[in-house]
Amino acid sequence: EFTPARGYPPPGSLFLRAAGKKRDFQVVVAEGAPGCAGRRMARELAEARINTTFITDASVFAMMARSNMVVVGASAVMANGGVVAPAGLHMVALAAQRHAVPFVVLFGMHKLSPMLQPNVDALAGDLCSPADVLPVEALATSGSAGGGRCHVVNPEFDYIPPELVTLFLTDTGGHTPSDIYRMLSEYYAEEDHQL
Repeated sequence: EFTPARGYPPPGSLFLRAAGKKRDFQVVVAEGAPGCAGRRMARELAEARINTTFITDASVFAMMARSNMVVVGASAVMANGGVVAPAGLHMVALAAQRHAVPFVVLFGMHKLSPMLQPNVDALAGDLCSPADVLPVEALATSGSAGGGRCHVVNPEFDYIPPELVTLFLTDTGGHTPSDIYRMLSEYYAEEDHQL
């Protein structure tokens, strides 16, 4: 599981720990900088006696060829089957596609959104503190001395288009991205579709 996320609880930790009681497998966990939620997840999985390998986010593409599945969590799932997820996961989805590795998204039905796709401009403006990436001291001095400026962009979310998702696992079972719109009409009244 690759989980670049910022301070969120590792999305698949419970899922993988439960699966680890029934079968034997190995998990690769990315650190999830700058929040480094992957560190906690790797520790939890190792304590649950699941064979765990911890890697930096920069190693995701190199390690993808050795993987047979990617399992991630979602912040929201759009009606078109696209996913709003922690920043960095779009890169992971592209690496999975390049290496023909299934990209599986875990989510509870409460994260299903009636919106067809997010406003990408709004997502781009959803930023976290630059201090999460560089210490405040470095930010304060970045514009002095040589007159240079260091602008730190620290987005919170990525949008993953539905064509990069292989399967959704929910509390109701497994679903393809094309099933999501149908699920929306099963779980929500028509008037709830308009925000």
